[in-house]
Amino acid sequence: ISAAAAEVEVTITYENNEQIVWLNGRNVNGLIRTEEVGKMASASSGNKEVRKKLVELQQALAKKENVVMDGRDIGTCVLDANVKVYLTADSRVRAVRRYEELKAKGQECDLDVIEKDIIDRDYQDMHRELSPLMQAEDAVLVDSSKLTIEQVADAIIDLCDKGAE
Repeated sequence: ISAAAAEVEVTITYENNEQIVWLNGRNVNGLIRTEEVGKMASASSGNKEVRKKLVELQQALAKKENVVMDGRDIGTCVLDANVKVYLTADSRVRAVRRYEELKAKGQECDLDVIEKDIIDRDYQDMHRELSPLMQAEDAVLVDSSKLTIEQVADAIIDLCDKGAE
């Protein structure tokens, strides 16, 4: 993993109002949101070389693009943003959302397995030595458990508007 991280090239483009993630020249949008990749991301994110490369890539992107970034250590380790949001939701709510997303793509899945994976990943990420998942001191907590996506967007836009004042 360390050797691969040193050689990898990741870029992001915007085409037809869609963000496209490229890995070594290959469009990987269809792969990066799978359960397998999510599990592997959590398992490999504690690797020092992987963390170093990811932070470099994220910081380079933020320097050249006006971006909104999400990730488990963006607000604590990667960027010094004008507005930081610690977005969370109950594990069951997150599992239902993921289940519905996967079912809409025609993938077979089990709600209880998805929730267990979410809980396990959260625990692993919160307890890793490098860049653990935690709320940044200057981040605003937004619990989306009982909110629609529109309500979450409105809350974050409101925070951004206030941060720009």
